[in-house]
Amino acid sequence: MWNEQLAYALGLAATDGCLISDGRHVAIGSEDREQVETFLRCVGRPGAHISKDKDREYFRAQLGDVELYRFFVEAGLTPRKSLTLGPLLFPTEYFWHVVRGLIDGDGSVKNYVHQPLKRRYPLLMYERLEVLFHSASLEHMAWLMSQLKSRGIRAALIVDDRLPPKRLSANPMYRVKLGKFAAITVLSEIYADPNAPRLMRKWLVWNDFFLRHSDAQAAKLVRRAGAAGRSYAAVSRTAGLYAHEGSNPSSGTDSAPQ
Repeated sequence: MWNEQLAYALGLAATDGCLISDGRHVAIGSEDREQVETFLRCVGRPGAHISKDKDREYFRAQLGDVELYRFFVEAGLTPRKSLTLGPLLFPTEYFWHVVRGLIDGDGSVKNYVHQPLKRRYPLLMYERLEVLFHSASLEHMAWLMSQLKSRGIRAALIVDDRLPPKRLSANPMYRVKLGKFAAITVLSEIYADPNAPRLMRKWLVWNDFFLRHSDAQAAKLVRRAGAAGRSYAAVSRTAGLYAHEGSNPSSGTDSAPQ
């Protein structure tokens, strides 16, 4: 049965996961042990063995679970999915939980100060907040963009056809990039529930930004209309949700599986 934990696990499996071709084994791998542990808890296997690569900080787990394997297949995953991943299939109400899994898997949350004309105007600075999704499958990126667009969120598709030394395939890599106000909207949605499973280090980037720009400060950040106005509303709504739940987003605590 679908629930918030399985929806998040689907996002992780679609990025850092793998369906073995034998039709029964599901694998997950990440540089964050926390992420592997969270995935195992979300699929009901918290005690499963986690191995570590000898030559690097990389953690893996593999489950023999035919039911879970079929569940992910029905949701759109296939073996060797990197280049062929397409739309993900799940109940609409779990969209933001899946997106949080996609971000915690191969996505990124960035907050930094940009100086476009550093030499000429050293005091000219802009604060950037960005969310990026990464994939080698154009079809999957197109699906994600269409889902975001249907919710009023603008995104840009970036094609990287360079071939780094360690990349064996000549297939381009694709990135879906969200600018500041679109990122505010998405991050407000995926972190609206402070008890939802999440990767702590990515949530902390958002939490730091949120604390500095929520309430009165956010009004100064997003004065203009349109997307900015919706973004301010999203930040304010998130603040209200935190207050409603009786949680302090600055505490860094999370009673749910990480």
